[in-house]
Amino acid sequence: MNWKTFAIAVSIIMLLSTIDVSALERQATISLVILVSDNPADMTDAQILAKYTGGMIVQAGWHEYDERIIDQIKELNPDQVIIIGGPKAVLPDYEEKLKELGIKYKRLWGETRIETAQKVYEWMFENGVKIDGDVIFVNAWDNDLVMALIIDKPDAAIIPIDDKNKDFIANVLKHMNKKTYYAVGVKVDNATQIKVDPQKVFEKLKSEAEKYKLHEAIKSAEKCQSNGELWKAMFVLRNSKIFLRTFGLHNSLCQERSKQ
Repeated sequence: MNWKTFAIAVSIIMLLSTIDVSALERQATISLVILVSDNPADMTDAQILAKYTGGMIVQAGWHEYDERIIDQIKELNPDQVIIIGGPKAVLPDYEEKLKELGIKYKRLWGETRIETAQKVYEWMFENGVKIDGDVIFVNAWDNDLVMALIIDKPDAAIIPIDDKNKDFIANVLKHMNKKTYYAVGVKVDNATQIKVDPQKVFEKLKSEAEKYKLHEAIKSAEKCQSNGELWKAMFVLRNSKIFLRTFGLHNSLCQERSKQ
């Protein structure tokens, strides 16, 4: 099982939200499905969108089409699908199939992961969302840091930026209830700087996996780590209990792939 197959195997993923899975299983219809790839920055956008809309996240392999994703969306029977990310991340084939099935959809994306985040937040603000929790601005290009925050701060709005996004930052600040906001790995005026150590987050996840004797997941994560992709190692361990229960894991999940 390679990495992309693994990503598809976990397509209905609670990684980015606090949705009650058992409650969802009792519903005949999900109002909103959020289709996203395994790009960490796009995951943060899906996380916040799911939190404030009650949407369910379905995760596809990056730059890969799989009919099983469509089957799962059909089973959820949503009123609308929001696709997060560009056509390289989530292939246009999904749009074509959704159109064929008569399922309403909208793609939110930009040329970069930061522009994609802007589109997601603009859509939320246009639909009346006000951020009532913590806001953490993070270096969009540090995948390890972004994934560590997704895991360590699951209830926060984790916003991927760089040092050139003053207008985007100002727009977010206008639509949040709290006066205090935070930054990690990037400078933001008047933000409280906090520290998150991706290695420590990984070690904590690994320790928890060891308690549950998730040996295959640990092997997979260690291979990701040795490939220089700590974010992917955290991703594997964070979700290993779900994956092992449903699909099983192999120690070949973490293969080299081109940079996103």
